[in-house]
Amino acid sequence: MKQILVYITIILTLIVVAGCIERPSSGIEPEPSIVYVNLSENYPSGIDTLYLGPQDTTVLIAGTFVPGYPSSYSWTSDDPDIFKIVDVGGDGSTKKVVAVGDSGQSTIISVADTENDGVKNVYAIVLKWAEPTLYRHIGNYGGHSYFLSKQPANWGAARNACIAEGGYLASVTTQNENDFLWEKTFAHTDTNVWIGASVILPLGTESLTWNAETWESGEAWDFEYWGVKTVVNSETWQQFLSMRPEDGKWENITPGVLLYLLEIGYED
Repeated sequence: MKQILVYITIILTLIVVAGCIERPSSGIEPEPSIVYVNLSENYPSGIDTLYLGPQDTTVLIAGTFVPGYPSSYSWTSDDPDIFKIVDVGGDGSTKKVVAVGDSGQSTIISVADTENDGVKNVYAIVLKWAEPTLYRHIGNYGGHSYFLSKQPANWGAARNACIAEGGYLASVTTQNENDFLWEKTFAHTDTNVWIGASVILPLGTESLTWNAETWESGEAWDFEYWGVKTVVNSETWQQFLSMRPEDGKWENITPGVLLYLLEIGYED
């Protein structure tokens, strides 16, 4: 009886702690399990969601909390044409998985401990991913992944870098999306960041109207969230759009260097 109470206490503690860890939303509510995958300091109950770029590979390691018997693991992928499981030998607790599907496709990877009657399901999705040495992933929203650059650049260089990563400088087309980016971005920086629009205006513009027809992504210019529109004194001048940290509102800025937001779509 004492062993059972200890087991229940550990599981409940892990569930509570796991609820405090921020993970990208998969839309699937994970179920408590005595089996875990990739336990770590950041994920004290293991991962519930796996994001992997097309043709990328990773290693998954299973374990069992307080097993009653020696563990024996069995792995399955609901769709091997999306995520393929590769045997690496050993006791079966470790497998390599390969994202063989197209960006946006998803499936479930399951591992069962047949000796201890436990199963863990991991929601796995294929998506484009930015180079982790250059970008910090800040979250997913509306079928798109967002990344904050780790190094500043001028707006033109930032635009080209985003294209090279298979994405674009972030488009912000709704208030909800703006609020999401404001919250996620400025947990990591306290200065303005570039987003995806620019415009060239003539000398003597006193009341600036941002007349960009589309965002860099090609999406329509149907939403604005201005904080400051600055008018400068020069013959012709190009203005670049940024988001500011204090309230997420937008400012137009003349050339300079800032961190920037990369957006990559993984659902069409």
